[in-house]
Amino acid sequence: MRSASWIPVALVIIAFQIAVFAPASTLGLIDFYDDTTQVAQRSAINLVSGEGIVVTSSDSAANSRVSYTLAEGILAESGSATLAAAATTTVVTHGLGQAPDRVLVTPTSDTLGARWWVSATSTTTFTIEMNTTTASAVTFDWRAQEEEE
Repeated sequence: MRSASWIPVALVIIAFQIAVFAPASTLGLIDFYDDTTQVAQRSAINLVSGEGIVVTSSDSAANSRVSYTLAEGILAESGSATLAAAATTTVVTHGLGQAPDRVLVTPTSDTLGARWWVSATSTTTFTIEMNTTTASAVTFDWRAQEEEE
């Protein structure tokens, strides 16, 4: 191999070493937050952000490290609910932590001709209502979800 062919390879290696081993002062300061609480400030590059990411963190001043646990945010919950015989409403806890954009409900037993709908959606619950009572309990499967992007 001619000596001139090593120049591009050497330039790539040098650029990689500069990027990896650059002094911390060239990287800038990043504030680490757990929700709205500042956990730490370090020299670093921010590689984690975006919607639907849940971050929990802790700062270890002894070794200058910030530990993070990443999890995908909860976008939907589902379950079953029962409307008791002779009742016209049942309140369901969905567990999203915010009001769902959409609640889907499907009866899994005979509604005996009664009409049903979802009302009173909140950050923790929604209500399944029927226009009349029934002689036996009516069961539903449900899914509460945030808007998908």
